[in-house]
Amino acid sequence: SAPGDTAPGGREPGRTPAASAPRRGPKLIPGAVVAGGRYRLIQHHGGIRGLQFWQARDINLDRDVALTFVDSEQRAPAPERGEQISLRGDGPQSILSRTLRLGRVHTNGLARVLDVVRGSSGGIVVAEWIPSSSLADVAGTHPSAIGAAKAVRALAGAAESAHRAGAALSIDHPDRIRISQDGHAFLAFPGTLSDASTESDVRGLGAVLYALLLERWPLDAETGTTVATRATAGQPATVGGLPLAEPDAQGDPVEPRDAKRDVPFEISAVASRTLEGGQGIRTAAAVQQLLDQASVVDVKTDLIAPVRDDDAGRRPGQKVSVPGSDVARARLQSARDSVIGTGETKRRNVPLLVIAACAVVLVLILVIMWLVNVFAGGGSNPQQGYDSLYPNSTASAPTAGVAPRIPAPVSAPVRGTAVSLVDFTANPDSSTNIDNVLTGTGSPWKTDTYRSGPMFGNLKKGLGLMITLDRPVTLTGGTITSTTPGTTVEVRTSPSATVSSLGATSRVWSGTLRAGSTPFSVTSVPTRSKYVLVWITGLTQDSSGSWWSSIGGVTFTGS
Repeated sequence: SAPGDTAPGGREPGRTPAASAPRRGPKLIPGAVVAGGRYRLIQHHGGIRGLQFWQARDINLDRDVALTFVDSEQRAPAPERGEQISLRGDGPQSILSRTLRLGRVHTNGLARVLDVVRGSSGGIVVAEWIPSSSLADVAGTHPSAIGAAKAVRALAGAAESAHRAGAALSIDHPDRIRISQDGHAFLAFPGTLSDASTESDVRGLGAVLYALLLERWPLDAETGTTVATRATAGQPATVGGLPLAEPDAQGDPVEPRDAKRDVPFEISAVASRTLEGGQGIRTAAAVQQLLDQASVVDVKTDLIAPVRDDDAGRRPGQKVSVPGSDVARARLQSARDSVIGTGETKRRNVPLLVIAACAVVLVLILVIMWLVNVFAGGGSNPQQGYDSLYPNSTASAPTAGVAPRIPAPVSAPVRGTAVSLVDFTANPDSSTNIDNVLTGTGSPWKTDTYRSGPMFGNLKKGLGLMITLDRPVTLTGGTITSTTPGTTVEVRTSPSATVSSLGATSRVWSGTLRAGSTPFSVTSVPTRSKYVLVWITGLTQDSSGSWWSSIGGVTFTGS
């Protein structure tokens, strides 16, 4: 459940750390292990106002995560026992509590908040790591204006969802924003500061769009809340790898359309008006709607012939006399008569000409089909579509020969004959109702209830159900039925019904369950197996604050 206005364990609002407070936190370098040995740091991705952004490896769950360190040096004074956390405060614990609200938001414009780890004074926000590129790197490729609008549209959707949930994103620095492989801009490192608001997020959306259009950053480096240019005093030359915006005659950031004439007026106006503030674009929903409209590619329509002045006095139904038209019609009729003939000759020639025309069309179709069969082949690059944010993808190298096509195997339902609980700890969860998973009827199987977050209270890496199939198959897909949406699972093939470690299995799919039935497809070609492990990696929180998951049924298809 989301935090309320206060929560125990933090410091009072308004308290600021002493300037001479000694550093107590770990030294953040690649390879260092933090959070009690849970995460190993991989790469630093910048920071702002006491926040540090890192890509790390979750050692327990064997996956990459995005870490936002709040007061990483732990210079803020440790909270006293019984103190209350204000969601409006500036302290590290207030930042962590505000960021927890983003856990309700599920959209491709925000890296999903997985956990919040509180330290003696600061803490860590753990978010999903999405393969992506930095904002500065993508802006350096000079994407099209429509591609930029489509990218920021996803971020605007996330901001709108956060605002409806009573939270804010803090879009204040290029280091926070990354571009996914499918071209969506998203907040990669959540950490909501005290000055974050709907207005600041809208201005941040304009700044991200401006950066993608002109490869320039239009906000100040210190707070990211005010407009700044190269002419603004006290500003560095670059922010997050992007040069500051060029000023116009009034000292404001130059409008994108004035700097690049190929930027559509609507997209340029969205970037400029959101930066100015108070110009009618006050919500992220408005930004999203305007970008939706602006990113629609214009469709060419038929031109209507202009109306001449001499047509104005023509009566309805009166034919228009065009100079030379009588002569042209006479010549056309003479040519037609010479080909088709007149009278009895015309009646004989017309059927013959129709048959000849059909024969010519049939020959052309056969020739085209032959050419297609001879020259068909080759690949295509899906990233080279119209207005892609990555327009310069390299084409694949030609192959020496074309391999014979192999027909795709036919997929069919596979029946489960047995199921068992897989739990590598000394205290396994309950297996009550586990057999109902095979039939999909009756009460669902449920995990035990945990109190300390989705990762089984940090007591185990996960648990799962081992299903024995009626025959060995190459797994192609299936469905998982659950009443606990938000549960994260993996589907793995196993060489036997009993394994001593998760490493003995092979992952073929992972995802998040929704309410009811969640279908999945296996895109790789796994080894044929008779045993499938449905492995739960993250639990769902209920209204009372407890964490648990349920599975009511599973089905599989294979070939």
